[in-house]
Amino acid sequence: MNTTKPEIKAILTDIEGTTTSIGFVHEVLFPYSSRELENFISSRADEPYINQIIWQVLNYGPDANLSEPSACQGPRASLNDAQIKQATEILRYWIKLDLKIKPLKDLQGMIWRTGYETGAYQGHIYQDAYEKLCAWHNSGIPLYIYSSGSVTAQKLLFGFTTYGDLNYLFSGNFDTNIGGKKEKELLDRISSRHTNSVNLTGIFSLNEELSVISKLEVMVCVDSANMHLAALSGVPIISIWGGTHVMTGFGPFPNPDHHIVEIPTEQLSCRPCSVYGLERCPRRDHACMQEIDSERVISAVREVLNKNSVKS
Repeated sequence: MNTTKPEIKAILTDIEGTTTSIGFVHEVLFPYSSRELENFISSRADEPYINQIIWQVLNYGPDANLSEPSACQGPRASLNDAQIKQATEILRYWIKLDLKIKPLKDLQGMIWRTGYETGAYQGHIYQDAYEKLCAWHNSGIPLYIYSSGSVTAQKLLFGFTTYGDLNYLFSGNFDTNIGGKKEKELLDRISSRHTNSVNLTGIFSLNEELSVISKLEVMVCVDSANMHLAALSGVPIISIWGGTHVMTGFGPFPNPDHHIVEIPTEQLSCRPCSVYGLERCPRRDHACMQEIDSERVISAVREVLNKNSVKS
């Protein structure tokens, strides 16, 4: 009988209710950010990054519907007092419901920094969690955090604890920038409408995902990480480009079987709306995607498959 214990390659931990009291988050951090929201927004609304976050909040609306086109990043336009007040009310409503929404988490992280740095509170860590984290770290096991709180908020909490700065214990931090529950739920709904569609989100490790990608006959994708992984795996790619543009330097590694589907800039002069495609659609109609005929994509897929069949 083999009694050898399996090797622990890494440990991924949550924060709330795992290393830290839920009470600290809900009774200390949330009330502090709710109180300070309006002053923070009012005093920094002209800063480009803060301005963009506030426009995001206004575009999402109280229901925070991520599937609506209006929920894209907002324009960098001046905000009036009424808009600031409206954004504050929406954010406080989200805090009350404990919604895991990126613009809220980003703002909370910045507001909480002031509280930590002024000594208004210290990050709470359970004693047994502190002892275990230290023991794992000292034994050479890499430790990582994944939490709905922003990476900034995570590092602040562990940087200002009663045990001192504990960020040295961790090899990396992850938040909802890598994908959240709502994105998976949206993809599940889309997949359920098509009998030949399977949503693989969150199922595979990176190595397993690379293995699946390497077996594809063709990858249909937008400007994304999977596009680059497919290119590096030598898989034929059909990439769809909307607000971004391949000439800004984010195209895949040279791949002879790369087909680009896009609306030419001669037909749509607003492309790209920014290097990263983060700005709100200046036309407010998302023409760069809406005007792409699905038949163009299907035709490109057929071309690749026919080419593959000739090779074989």
